[in-house]
Amino acid sequence: VERGEVSMTTIDAAVRKMLVWKARLGLFDRKPIDIEALSARINTRPHQQMADAVSQRSITVLRNEGGILPIRVDRFKRIHGIAMADDRTGTTGTGLASRLREVHPDVRFSFFDQRTTDEEIDRMVQRAGDADLIVIGSFVFVQTSSGKIGLTDKQNRVIRRLERTGKPVVLISFGNPYIANDLPDADVHMLAWAATQPQINAAVHALFGAAEVGGRMPVPLPGGTFPIGAGLSLPKVVNRPDASETVGLRADSLHRIARIMEQAIRDSVFPGATVTILKDGILAYEGAFGYHDYTKRKRVRQSDIFDLASISKVAGTTLAVMKLVDEGRLQLDAPVSAWIPEYRTGDKAAVTIRHFLTHTSGLPPFRVYVDRLRIKDAILTAIRQEPLVNKPGTEYQYSDLGMILLGTIVEAIAKDPPGHLPSQDLPRAARNDLNDVQPVAARSPVLRSHPANRTRHGISEGMGAWPGAR
Repeated sequence: VERGEVSMTTIDAAVRKMLVWKARLGLFDRKPIDIEALSARINTRPHQQMADAVSQRSITVLRNEGGILPIRVDRFKRIHGIAMADDRTGTTGTGLASRLREVHPDVRFSFFDQRTTDEEIDRMVQRAGDADLIVIGSFVFVQTSSGKIGLTDKQNRVIRRLERTGKPVVLISFGNPYIANDLPDADVHMLAWAATQPQINAAVHALFGAAEVGGRMPVPLPGGTFPIGAGLSLPKVVNRPDASETVGLRADSLHRIARIMEQAIRDSVFPGATVTILKDGILAYEGAFGYHDYTKRKRVRQSDIFDLASISKVAGTTLAVMKLVDEGRLQLDAPVSAWIPEYRTGDKAAVTIRHFLTHTSGLPPFRVYVDRLRIKDAILTAIRQEPLVNKPGTEYQYSDLGMILLGTIVEAIAKDPPGHLPSQDLPRAARNDLNDVQPVAARSPVLRSHPANRTRHGISEGMGAWPGAR
């Protein structure tokens, strides 16, 4: 203005234009923003859920050699995690260490930054060599002023030593995606893009199959190793705990469950129980209430195993009988003597398939054979020889024995155990019921903290195997 390059008239016109637009938008009528209240207004649960969803969708897997992902405890029993950072704090990567230890029962962790000595590096490499899987979380960022976009020489040397252990290596970048070029032989390349806790959580979910992976490269890596659009698609194979709101369930409504359960326990409906709510692959609620029995000496824990027992009668044998009847291969009023010779004389000759299904065969509820018998065939022979306690069709008496014999008939007709018979061509809903009732050792479907990494209810519940959770 003093040099005459810009006139006050021009400045006044520009300011007036800006003020006019502010007035039109009502900015002068609005209350000023309370800076101190910003966090409370922005850091809300809905916004956190949105951030979590964005983080999960951003995870990009560029390489998965040998099908390492999803990680399973039965395949990789020991993990050595390493946080590689370009600072001197000694705390970078603690969030990754905590999350890995929450979901895997045997994780050792090392921190490798500018403070790490050669002796500490030697110990780190040795411990990594003792593990079944090495997981490197890279917290190395692009230094625009340095002219470098990759790892330092020291970091590269340590990486090479880790590769020479012969153990599979998972590399997760929490900042600089270009380091994938520094570790071309890593078995798994995963890009998490940022070192925030939501990104760390999302990366761990992706590692263990608790979230679908479908991120793609927005830019190419130098050298053409991974072009724009590169990225693998990996399905979600296990369930995971998350906020109930994630699947549209209100937390305040779920809190009523505790009051209902506690009232039931006070009314002596049962001494104790656990409650689990699983929706759309999300473990939305868990609670443990009361005691193991009415003596109230041992409290129920969420990890306690409950015997649900007769699930297989409904989800296995009954569905298999329905299928065989529908195909005309079995009749409900057919005498069981056609398959069990011991039922060809006396009152047993009148027992039919329908009697077994309706628990009116006259057999007792159960017998404890295992005190003297250990072999399956011997136990089945004892059941076939078990005398009736009522005449067939005269009295309802819930009987395990009849359903066991019915299972052997199904197997004889279909040449396949009843738990497997319908899995090929029953309606999908029925297949799901059958497939979800598996030996507990074969399924571990929920991602959870490792102290509870064992079967919780005695049956499988859901989609697949979150490592160590069953």
